[in-house]
Formats: sequence, structure tokens, C-alpha cells
Amino acid sequence: MGVIHIIGNMKRYITFCLLFFSCFIYANEPDSIIVNNRILVKVNGKTISVLDIMKKMNVLLNQMFPEYADSTEARFQFFATQWKAMLAQMIDHELILADAEKLEVKIKDADIREKLQERFGPNVVANLEDLGISYDEAREMVRTDLIVQRMTWLRIHSKAILSINPKDIKEAYRIYCVNNAPQDEWKYQSLSIRSSVPEQAEALSKKAYDLLEQGKSGLLAVAEELKLLDDCTPDTAITVSQEFCVLEKDLSDSHKAVLTTLAPGTFSQPLAQVSKDHQSLQRIFQLKEHISTSLPKFETLADKLEDQLIQKAITEETTLYIFKLRNRFGFDNSQLMEIPDSFEPFTFTGHVPISTH
Repeated sequence: MGVIHIIGNMKRYITFCLLFFSCFIYANEPDSIIVNNRILVKVNGKTISVLDIMKKMNVLLNQMFPEYADSTEARFQFFATQWKAMLAQMIDHELILADAEKLEVKIKDADIREKLQERFGPNVVANLEDLGISYDEAREMVRTDLIVQRMTWLRIHSKAILSINPKDIKEAYRIYCVNNAPQDEWKYQSLSIRSSVPEQAEALSKKAYDLLEQGKSGLLAVAEELKLLDDCTPDTAITVSQEFCVLEKDLSDSHKAVLTTLAPGTFSQPLAQVSKDHQSLQRIFQLKEHISTSLPKFETLADKLEDQLIQKAITEETTLYIFKLRNRFGFDNSQLMEIPDSFEPFTFTGHVPISTH
């Protein structure tokens, strides 16, 4: 994954680390973080060490989450989990800088000073001392970031934006419509009457319908009244179903045939049906609600779909751009393979965290 992805996702990376850290408790404040410094890679004649990575991560953490600036535990958690992502970003930065030099891209001193003030506050020198970096190092970080931003626009974003046309957006809308076909939702309930004598169940169902027509309040009330009638023998079962909420695609054909004839709040005529256990029964349906859904109009989704297409194009352009840079400037990917999997650039000295979960 290239630098542009990491620029966009680094805040989420840090948030994850700090949320993960919040699941732990510590007996006492730890002693320190030990940096196991070594050169990790060489890019276009410049080396990148563990210390270089730590300085960049220090700046990033303090810039985005200053509330954790004094937490050694949180800082270590961030360092330990994200140093490889930061290394990948720094490699790509150096390659982009090399590309920018070929194009003779320049950044004005005034822009660098403005960004330094914005990033480190009015008291730049004192704040940099707290971070353990020099003014020249901070200035170079800012210059690099501004060049990367400019080159990112030139080599990636502008190409991605120009690659999307109205035809692409219309096709994206067509695919959206196929994948999000609207499904009406039906909310309904039913009264069922079973009897060993079918004629008796039919007679009771007609009385139930008459009661509903007379304004009797709901299926439950009607069911209770039917049970008090002399016609309701012990072998007669009168039940009211739960309220169903079913998407149209999941609605049985028999139920759909009845419900589509009803207006919300109304009841069906008694219907003779056969239950799953093959018993005859009479059933009355009540439609509670019919929720009709429709697809958003093209005009409503067009901007969102365009943004999604552009983001996809940016991802593709980024991958291609970084791949070309590594080939063009001869970055040896095997350098990364020389870093042992067991290598731990940062060591935490202090009390071992105890999980609360």
C-alpha cells in the first residue's frame, strides 16, 4: 500500500491503537521506551532508520492526538503497531521527492514557515525540543509533506478526476439499481381457527369477521370473544399470530395474494387454508402497514457515485504511480525482506499491562 493510502488512513490507525490501549490498565507509570536504532532501508541514496521513523511518528501523534502526548504507554502502543506503515510511507515519500526533483518542483519558504506555525504552534522551537527534533528536521518534514501533496495532486488526483466521465457515473447508477432493488415491506397479523368440524370453523370465522366489521378492536379481542361462544367446542383452536414484518421477496405467494388486496388497517374475508401439518383452517388477515420503497433518483446519487469512482481511481493511480517510482528509481524491495520478522524497534520498559477483558 502506497503513501497516499497511509496519509488518508493514518488517523484511523492511531485511533485504533489508542482504543486498543484503552482496554488495558497499568499499576504504575512505565519507565521509558527504548529505541533499538538501526538503518532499515536505503532509498535514492538516503537512509531511513528507526530513529527517523520515531521522529515522524512523534510529530504525527502529537499533532493529531495531543491529549496522549504525556502517555508513554499510548505512545509505545502506537510505535509498536504502526512503525511498518510509517516506514512504507517514508519510502514512498523519498521516491516522490525524487520525482519532484526531476520536475524541479519548488516550495516557497513562506509556505513552509506558515505550515510550521500551523503544525507546531507559535513557539516552534520550544515545541520541537519537547518532541526531540531540530528546527531543520521539522522544516524538512514540512517541505516534504508539501511536495508530496503537490505531486499527489499532479500525478494521482488530477488524473483520477479526469478519468471519470458522465457515462461512468450512469453505469455506476445502473449497477447500484441492480444491487439495491427495492423491496416492499409488509406488516400483518392473522387470526386462525381450527376445528375437527370444518363447518364449525367456517361459522366461527364468519362471526369473527362480523365482529371486526362492527368495529371490534383488533384480532386479539375478537379471538377472546369467540372463545366464550357456545359454538366454540373444546377441540376448536383459535389463535392470533405475532405481528409479522416481511420483505416482499420473503412473502409467500398465498399471503401476498391476500395482502395486496387490503388497505392498511383493514381485514380480509375469512379464507379456507391448509396448515403446514395439512389441517383445514379458516384465517383472517389484517394488514397493519405496507411500506413501499423506491430507488433514489439518479440526480440524488450522482455526486456520491462520482466520489466513489474517483476514490477507486485514486487507489488504482496510487498503486500504479508507486510501482513505477520503485522501478524508475531502482528501489530494491529485497531490503524489506532483510528486516527480521522478530525485529522489535521499540521496547517498553516498565510494568506489564494487564488486560481488563
